[in-house]
Amino acid sequence: MNFKKYFFTKTLSVGITSALFITILLTILLVISLLYKEMPKNIVNNFTLGAFNSIYPKHKILYSIIFIMNSFIFSFVFSILAMVATIFWQNKYSAAVITFVIYIFSGALLFDIKLSKLGLVNLFSYSNNAFTTPAQIYIEFIIIFIVSVSAGYFKLKRSIYVNK
Repeated sequence: MNFKKYFFTKTLSVGITSALFITILLTILLVISLLYKEMPKNIVNNFTLGAFNSIYPKHKILYSIIFIMNSFIFSFVFSILAMVATIFWQNKYSAAVITFVIYIFSGALLFDIKLSKLGLVNLFSYSNNAFTTPAQIYIEFIIIFIVSVSAGYFKLKRSIYVNK
């Protein structure tokens, strides 16, 4: 198997495994909660802000399904980011620590330059920012994915050629 095929197969398997794990767990939680008790009609709308605020008041189940689908994408992208972090920093804690630091502090760093709506926290918790739109969320996922895969691919390819 050549390097390119190996890298993209590994990337895809890491992303899909992580994404399926969180999707299965969240789906089980949704099913259990629906079996336990029917959805009350008078739930207070805590989701008045954010990317999917118009869906929640009318279609709570649809909102939950969208949240699960977005969790799939979020987990896929961030597991690849974590994998790439281990390529750059050969430490057993780098995957967890570096992605956590990027996730938490991106909002604070972007807040200083008036771009807090692009903070990575808004990718998972939609009610954090009233100005985030679904298009911005998906574009940001695509950018993080492309940058992560490209950086990991070229770093690994470079290190293989250096070691030969």
